[in-house]
Order: sequence, then structure tokens, then C-alpha cells
Amino acid sequence: MELNQLQVVYHEPEDRLLLRVAATDEGEAHELQAWLTRRFVGNLWAAMQQALGVQVTLTHPDAAHASAELIDMAHQSALSALSSHGGFGDRFQPDLEPHASLSAPILVSEAKFHIAANMPMRINFLPAEGIGVEIAFTDTELHGFCTLLQAAVETASWEMPLYLESAWAGASDAGELGSGLLAPASRTLN
Repeated sequence: MELNQLQVVYHEPEDRLLLRVAATDEGEAHELQAWLTRRFVGNLWAAMQQALGVQVTLTHPDAAHASAELIDMAHQSALSALSSHGGFGDRFQPDLEPHASLSAPILVSEAKFHIAANMPMRINFLPAEGIGVEIAFTDTELHGFCTLLQAAVETASWEMPLYLESAWAGASDAGELGSGLLAPASRTLN
């Protein structure tokens, strides 16, 4: 499945964020949707920071001591690339058919991270029961997703600032990293 667009919007009646994913599967465009609660987003953010640190350590083992600086540089570079290519400019594709396996939004309760050197980071958004949504993020898409989350949380007025802080030192294992317990304005990542 190829990622085309991401959108994260605050849905006031549910007091949740709605993650919308437009993807192409065997030439057919589909939409996948997932609800993200305030508690989950807080846990997801901490896990994403840890995962970014792991990825930097795997990709640049000689510079692991400067992982926070590398993450910040990658974030600024990704945002610059997105801005220059209209990354946040287009509206989300309307009227896409839901993916056959997910006709309604899932309520995400856990995220599993799959990390390997020089590979897109994969995040599997899982409900308590049933099938989840796995997204393979390029570095640019991942940092764009971070920006979408930040904007949606600000719109939600959850008083939960999401900052890119120093990645957790010592994180160096490849493979799977679990997150544990894991509206009005909208932006779309194209």
C-alpha cells in the first residue's frame, strides 16, 4: 500500500483526533481512518521521540551521541522539503472509498514501531481488538506527521505541547518498539 496523503483533524464532539490516510493499493485509492485519544497521543509522542533516536543511532552509529541535533536537523529539512513541494497545501482527497478491511474508523489503543537502518519507519496503529493500520513513513513523511499532530493538538486545546526534545540516549535496538499504554482547522500532508 502506497501512502498518498495524511490528515489529522480534531473532532470536537468526540474530543479525539481523526487520522485520515489516503493510500493506493493495487491501483485503487482508499481511505483508512483511526481515532486517536488524548492519552494515546501523549504516549505516541514519547514513543515517536524514542523511535527517532533509535533510527538515528542505527542509521548514523558514529553520530549517535548527537542524535537530538540530527533529529532537529532532519525535522527542519523535512519541513523545508514539504513547504517547497506544497506538502501542506492541498485539501484531503474527498470521497475515497474506505479500505475493504476497515469500513469505519478504528479506536487506536497501541502503536508498534518497526525500525531498521536506512528503511522507512513503520508504525502499526492497533485497536484493542481487530485489524490495525500500518503506515511506512519516509523521514519527510514522519516529520510531516509530527507537524500535523502538533497542529491538531493545539487546535484541540489539550494543553499538551508536543515538542521535539532530545531523543532517549542509549536506544539502539532495531526491530519493534511498543508504545506501552499507549474540526475547525485542518492540514493535510501530501
